[in-house]
Amino acid sequence: MLEAHREVLQAQRELRDQLVALLTEGGTPPPRPPKPEGVIWDEHDLLEFATGKVGNVFGPRFAEIDEHRRRVRLPAPPYHFATRVTALEAEPGEFKPSFIRTEYDVPVDAWYAVDGQVPPAVTIEAGQCDLLLISYLGADFTNRGDRVYRLLDSSLSFVGDLPRVGQTLRYDIWIDQFVRQGDTLLFFFHYDCYADGELILKLNNACAGFFTDEELESSLGILEAKVRPPVGDGTFSGSSAFKPLARTERTALGPADLAHLAEGRIADVFGPGHGQPAGCNTSLRLPTERLRMADEITVLDRKGGAAGLGRIEAVKHLVPDGWYFTSHFPDDPVLAGSLVAEGAVQLLEVYALSLGLHLSFPDARFQPVPDLRTEVKVRGQITPEHDKIEYRVDITSLTLVPRPAITADVVVLRDGKPSIGVTGLGIRLVEKPGAPYRPETGGTVPHFLGRLSPASGKPALLSEFHMAHAAKGDLATAMGPEFEVYADSRAPYIPNGDFLFVDRVMELEGTRGVLKRGAVMVTEYDSPDDAWYYDHNGHPHMPNCVHMESSLQAAILLGYYLGATLPFPEEQFSIRNLDGRATLVKDVDLRGKTIQHRSTLLSSDQMPGSILQNYSYELSADGEVFYRGESLFGYFSAKALENQVGLDKGTHVAPWIDRQPSRPAQTRRVDLAAYRAAEATRPGPRIGRDHLDLVQWVDVLPGGGDHGQGYLRGHRTIRPDDWYFSCHFHRDPVMPGSLGVESLLQGLQVYAVETGLTDGLVNPRFALLSEAETTWSYRGQILRDDPEMEFDVHIKEVRRAPGRIQLLGDASVWKSTLRIYQLGGIGIEIHHDQA
Repeated sequence: MLEAHREVLQAQRELRDQLVALLTEGGTPPPRPPKPEGVIWDEHDLLEFATGKVGNVFGPRFAEIDEHRRRVRLPAPPYHFATRVTALEAEPGEFKPSFIRTEYDVPVDAWYAVDGQVPPAVTIEAGQCDLLLISYLGADFTNRGDRVYRLLDSSLSFVGDLPRVGQTLRYDIWIDQFVRQGDTLLFFFHYDCYADGELILKLNNACAGFFTDEELESSLGILEAKVRPPVGDGTFSGSSAFKPLARTERTALGPADLAHLAEGRIADVFGPGHGQPAGCNTSLRLPTERLRMADEITVLDRKGGAAGLGRIEAVKHLVPDGWYFTSHFPDDPVLAGSLVAEGAVQLLEVYALSLGLHLSFPDARFQPVPDLRTEVKVRGQITPEHDKIEYRVDITSLTLVPRPAITADVVVLRDGKPSIGVTGLGIRLVEKPGAPYRPETGGTVPHFLGRLSPASGKPALLSEFHMAHAAKGDLATAMGPEFEVYADSRAPYIPNGDFLFVDRVMELEGTRGVLKRGAVMVTEYDSPDDAWYYDHNGHPHMPNCVHMESSLQAAILLGYYLGATLPFPEEQFSIRNLDGRATLVKDVDLRGKTIQHRSTLLSSDQMPGSILQNYSYELSADGEVFYRGESLFGYFSAKALENQVGLDKGTHVAPWIDRQPSRPAQTRRVDLAAYRAAEATRPGPRIGRDHLDLVQWVDVLPGGGDHGQGYLRGHRTIRPDDWYFSCHFHRDPVMPGSLGVESLLQGLQVYAVETGLTDGLVNPRFALLSEAETTWSYRGQILRDDPEMEFDVHIKEVRRAPGRIQLLGDASVWKSTLRIYQLGGIGIEIHHDQA
């Protein structure tokens, strides 16, 4: 800070010393060289306006203003960002719409640049010559040093990337309107910013005015300081939480941590899971200490804030003679709003790194979110009398598509009072021009794309960024340029949001366009210990639907990546699972572990309107296989899906209980809403809730069914806004078959409790059926407009062993009158402690 302050004073002294030297050497200084053609005021003039006398710039008519204790000035160095004025449409004394055009040549060695990039604060602040224009119009003739300039409101949008050193920034600045409220003059203005002729920033609806010290001291601050609630119509977006690419235990950061982040030492701050090979992402770092506008982060809460996406709290300690006061302004020290906003941007950058967003690329930069409208309200000045400002940042959105991005609302407190509010602030990470970010033609990945496996440390071929695009983004970004044929048409996607269970592609043995037996893909999925399915499950283990989906998603990704649909670019295919079998080899606690899938293509057959592919797969964790199976998938045209006849060739086969001469007297209906409500008052195992609340009622009949061992029938009313439709699939919503299976398992759990299988057990809890094969066949789909789903299960066997009970059966699922799923060997386990 002291170094920066000295630079300000030195620049001011040098300007005055030059003038004094010229005068003492021989009277009047020699005439200055003529200004270049088209330049009204040059850099010398603008620095004189900032630090010297206005009369020397605007002429003798303005000399009396220099007698006042304060006047309108441009900021002094190092916060002075104006090189020349090239156009002016204004008349002194006439407060009417006016225009000024200014330019700023960004030095190649600019002190504020981060790896050659100009930060947002400087890009915004360099449009500072509305000050020059309002001064030229004569504001200080009436202010007479008693009133000072303050910016109140503004709205800005970046439409291009941040500028680079060596570029020239041009600002076209218009004052649009003047309003007087008593003795207070307000004016409204806007500007467009161009970098080497390309529009990159628009500032609109800016309001500034001139205020007395008493008026500034009486400010009430930001009265509406509460963060806005999340915007939306209440429809589930597909994600209940954002899954970080890397996790950290850090919940606060000190000055040394921020200094490390300015040096690019991300893993040293957040942990080894955030690491990348040397030379990666050298530009993703904070500015040096001079421009750093937060000294410590006191709260880094990944689940905080109104949207549950994150909360950051931070402090910037201020010193009275800090450069940010002495330069802005020399006779009216006040902290620039652009610097306050810069602090908030830096906090978003820290948060992005804490989530591991940098792992999406090998070489990226922080950039603004294009066309995002950021609103700023300033209702309290920050002066040398204040020793600190505090930031309260609530994250409002997080995404990986189309590029990793964060938006937030910010409140800045002065003396504990909310004084500055920023809504709609955003940053994103973008690959540098020419840097690799996606597979190349043929699906090859010759360059490292930024991600290491958290389990093995080996380079991944594709990362969470690519999976996000494969689920709900640009398929060409996910899988290579051949998939650009789907840019303007509906194409198959893997599930997204809460139902995406593949994170990375680690290995590929196969060639795009060659769909032959033996192709292999190895993928990974990180199962967070706070994942929704652990929380929503009755027992905090991974439910069957996630085992099924994770294996099936990894398998289908293999065939799709190899180009199964590419020969038919005009066809709009849908992916559907047809048949499968799977065995839980071992029930493993997968919380916090990385699951590895090994998927092998067994066959690929083509026929009119469809492509059928069969796969085998194994899932392992810590090198131990815990799940294996085989499954048949199909890519179907819309015509092929039109007339589905179900499992019985269109014939209506009713559930077993409806085929009985009369309803069996022992049948008991269990309402699951009431069942869940009663769970809190009784001991015993729990069933799923929220996302896993899949059944409305179950009819229970001990001794019923085809095998005489027991029977149950369940029902679910389908709603168009059921959460899974948003996740499975993008542009092709259909209920996941795995959730249909999960419904059956939930019915079995209710049956076990209602028929007394859990009575008398010590600490009973539900578990997955292990060491037994489950088979399935799907010949229909449940869509948003289907009214209902029903199922029945025929209990086949109850097996008992020390510490566990197995309940097995066969099952079917109907939509309306059409039987569409058939399952064999379905079952659950009840684990309990030995008495």
